[in-house]
Amino acid sequence: MLKKLFKYDMISLSRVLIIVHLILIPIIAFIVMFVVPDIEQNGVNLINICGMLLYFIYTVIASTFTTLYIAIYFYKNLFSDQGYLTLTLPATPFQHLMSKTLAGGLWTLIDLLFINGSLLLIYFSSTVQKALLTSEAGCLSGI
Repeated sequence: MLKKLFKYDMISLSRVLIIVHLILIPIIAFIVMFVVPDIEQNGVNLINICGMLLYFIYTVIASTFTTLYIAIYFYKNLFSDQGYLTLTLPATPFQHLMSKTLAGGLWTLIDLLFINGSLLLIYFSSTVQKALLTSEAGCLSGI
């Protein structure tokens, strides 16, 4: 029964969280295709800073939303009117708690992998590394 509960919890959580994380893909593409090459050609300017700021703000919002949505889902599915119906299923309370915990933990892991992967993709593009190295060299030469 734990397998079925986990499956339906994942489906229920995925309806919203997939959309939240898919929005990040065009933002990453914009940063990698337009902002990063512009940093190499023109240096750091206001438009580049705004693009990177948009990315970082959205990643913070997506991560916070993921955590809050999992917590609200856990509460509603166990302690509200929906929880009353959920607990009538032929499963033990431990199975209900484990399915919610495993589904929430898996989505938290997906969120971390997605955001850290996008950070690595942006950071390890050659133009960003060149810009960081030249700015570090410039900062260190003034010391």
